Amino acid sequence: MAEDDAFSFLYGHLALFWRQAGAELVPFSPLADQAPDPSCTACWLPGGYPELHAAKLAAAHTFKEGLTQFATQHPVHGECGGTWCLAKG
Repeated sequence: MAEDDAFSFLYGHLALFWRQAGAELVPFSPLADQAPDPSCTACWLPGGYPELHAAKLAAAHTFKEGLTQFATQHPVHGECGGTWCLAKG
């Protein structure tokens, strides 16, 4: 799960629900140029304000390449700002 200033809209009730269902939330920071952990089974990019960090995210090559590779084998979900980050163009 992306978690930093660009992706900060994690709603407590969702995290609680997922944990109760047996999920382990493994955070990573796109702003720190981190990719999702390849041992995870899904990736979630929550809402936030990625547009305020567009230049830094555009330069985050490890994040982008890692997310692209992750998506070849696992689902990736974006919500609000997370969806914007997944869009091409």
